[in-house]
Amino acid sequence: MREEAGLSQEEFAYKLGINRTYYGNLERGENSISIDIQQKISRKLNIPLSEIFRQVEEL
Repeated sequence: MREEAGLSQEEFAYKLGINRTYYGNLERGENSISIDIQQKISRKLNIPLSEIFRQVEEL
């Protein structure tokens, strides 16, 4: 979804107010993600959190 929005990991991490390395780890599933960060991602992508969960379940 981030890539579809045309954002690099670095740009998106900056918009979220988190470290790029930490964000990269989240994308690769190497770190657990808090609900706070999930909500920030949802807002920045303008996608309901429920839609993000739905897409993850389809993977």
